[in-house]
Amino acid sequence: MKPARIGSLLSLLLTGMLTFTVNLSAQSDSILDEGSRATFRAVTNALVALASDDDLSAGTYRFKNESSSDMDLELYKWVIELPIGDSAQRFVPLLEFTPSILNLKQDESNQEIQASSDIDSWSIGAGAGIRMKFFDEFLEVTPRFKIEYSEVEYDFSVAGVDDSFINSIIPDTNTWSYIPSLEGKLHKELGEDKGSITIESRLSYVYVDTSTSNSNIDSFSDQSWIWKSSIAYSHDLDLGRAIGIATLRPRVGRVDMHGAARDGFEFNNFYEFGFDLLTTKLLPSYFEELGLGATYIYEDEVQGWRFGFLAKLA
Repeated sequence: MKPARIGSLLSLLLTGMLTFTVNLSAQSDSILDEGSRATFRAVTNALVALASDDDLSAGTYRFKNESSSDMDLELYKWVIELPIGDSAQRFVPLLEFTPSILNLKQDESNQEIQASSDIDSWSIGAGAGIRMKFFDEFLEVTPRFKIEYSEVEYDFSVAGVDDSFINSIIPDTNTWSYIPSLEGKLHKELGEDKGSITIESRLSYVYVDTSTSNSNIDSFSDQSWIWKSSIAYSHDLDLGRAIGIATLRPRVGRVDMHGAARDGFEFNNFYEFGFDLLTTKLLPSYFEELGLGATYIYEDEVQGWRFGFLAKLA
């Protein structure tokens, strides 16, 4: 089956798979055809990759579709990274915890079918890594490994069909994701009162192992590669006695996807345009920086926003 954008995949589930099941005869050997199973696997892999990998931003998304209704997605994600010991050392062990909640909604209305989808997912991940600094902190290299558990619940409604019948056919899923990653960072001070430039690049491998809640779709596994690169400029501003020195940080980045995530989203990359405002004065001693950030996510068929609270431990 030709890969389809995630919103189109859901449309296929609603108009194709559900129409097929409504007309199901008692003598059918298989409830779901292979195209429907491939559609389901692609949707699941894309959603789990979105929620599990740290390089894909939390926020609100709208996936645009010419052939069907738009799909709205909300993703809440917390990436909690805890340094063990003094973060100023050359080699700093790290612990990471990443809870997330995802909700996806789409309504489909055409001549063939009137239906809606409501998909909920939650996940919790834990990992470890080590941040290594070289050349007077000009270069940082950070390998990590994370394991994440996710549950995805599918809820479909089709006009004229009993909801319990439909949802007994379409299984919920439990997934384990295994995510090694390697991050590199270059940081260059530009001189007094001229700010600094930071270039970051991170490559993650996401292996997803999925178990299903019924036998209509067998358990399956798949893999994705996700690569994020960004460049940021930081400049300090004096905002007076109350706030003190604040850091202004505009940034731009690009996320590239391959494998199962690419099949589910049907685009190779998207861009992020962000803006952070950080303070180093109004902080407890165990914080290095604290502030707010906003990011706009863009691709031809998807737009989204992320608004976040930023904190970095000392």
